[in-house]
Amino acid sequence: MNPCELNVAIAALTNYFYTELTKEEFICLSIFLNELSKSMFTTSLFQDLCNKEGKFNNHSK
Repeated sequence: MNPCELNVAIAALTNYFYTELTKEEFICLSIFLNELSKSMFTTSLFQDLCNKEGKFNNHSK
């Protein structure tokens, strides 16, 4: 999936949810997906920073 296709899919889902959910449901879903996104990013970030023993890698960039 290229960036344009991803953008179209996200816009379509947003429009669908906006028209099908109540305002409260839409806001709750928005908050939930935002928190899920942050948690997923944090998980992958920590995995990249830590090695298998749970110690931080010393990478200088």
